[in-house]
Amino acid sequence: MHVSHDRPHRGSTRFIGLWALALVACTRARTPVAPQTSEAPRVVTAGARCLPVVSDECGCVYPCAAGEPRSSGAFSVRAARWTSALEARVADWCVAGQCTPAFHVALVCDGICERRPADATCAFRAGRCETGRADAALDGAYQVRWRRGGAVAGVVSLEEGRYTWVGRAPDPGGRTFAFVARPNGRYTTEMRAGSGDGDVLGVVDFAPGDSAIPEAERRVEVRRDPARRVRFFHSVVSELELWQIETLP
Repeated sequence: MHVSHDRPHRGSTRFIGLWALALVACTRARTPVAPQTSEAPRVVTAGARCLPVVSDECGCVYPCAAGEPRSSGAFSVRAARWTSALEARVADWCVAGQCTPAFHVALVCDGICERRPADATCAFRAGRCETGRADAALDGAYQVRWRRGGAVAGVVSLEEGRYTWVGRAPDPGGRTFAFVARPNGRYTTEMRAGSGDGDVLGVVDFAPGDSAIPEAERRVEVRRDPARRVRFFHSVVSELELWQIETLP
């Protein structure tokens, strides 16, 4: 991992202290999601830009953030994941021939991230700096309980098509998911919001194209509970869900 709240993709540890679970849950839950359209538009400072944030030294990529210009030509960037503003310069971030303007910030890192393309859809919308990715509504940290109402066993985090699992496996013979066997990887989404599926936001596939893994272990619906202000996993097959996987309220 590195300074701030992201972690580089590494193999999972079978057992993890409660403090680590709390850290991942609290920080990942801050990942920006699509704002409510009923919120009043905000005033954008002249010269401000909305861009992804990157760290050249760590190789890490962060979500969209707003930056205000300084007289020096640099930008002051603020985001929920950092407690104070960061000084940044604007330059292209290029990975595999794909280049995107980004805020380059200096961070002290104790780990190196896998370089990946930055979000090219960042823009001010109704005065808010946000991503244009439709599946951003699924991003975040989901606490996993192998028994409904039981202790938190781990956290699976979703962000920009990549997931990370940190925690312990269920008891032998218990319900499991593909992200437990493969703690770091890529996922695909099928967005459903607005398609008549009610509270179903989309379907996440943690092992796309791997037919050897049962559908119930690799694919889940992500639903929204407006009353409790959480998002939660729901099985794509008919079953008694003894497990519980949901975001923090």
